[in-house]
Amino acid sequence: MLLHVFQLGMVNASVGLGGYASAPTAFGPWSFQEAAAVYDGDMRLSDGSRLRLGRRERPHLLLDAQGRPAFLYNGVCPAGSGSLDIASILANESGHCFTAVQKVAA
Repeated sequence: MLLHVFQLGMVNASVGLGGYASAPTAFGPWSFQEAAAVYDGDMRLSDGSRLRLGRRERPHLLLDAQGRPAFLYNGVCPAGSGSLDIASILANESGHCFTAVQKVAA
């Protein structure tokens, strides 16, 4: 299971990292993988540059024809796009937030 988590005690944990949990069946028992982040607050763009994100959440995967992860979708807000507290986001004062799509590394 792919998860959005805020604190793992890792570098840049204040930004929020993607984590995952696994279980032998959907009914558990679930084991959260604290030592490995699925994604962090930096997104590599197609031109090779990086976009630093203040928020990166709501992870969704698009699978290929063989059932392997192909693309990761996240709701994101770039770092420095204004106040990133919930009141500002609801009031649309946080800048431009959007849905980002990133190819999953093989």
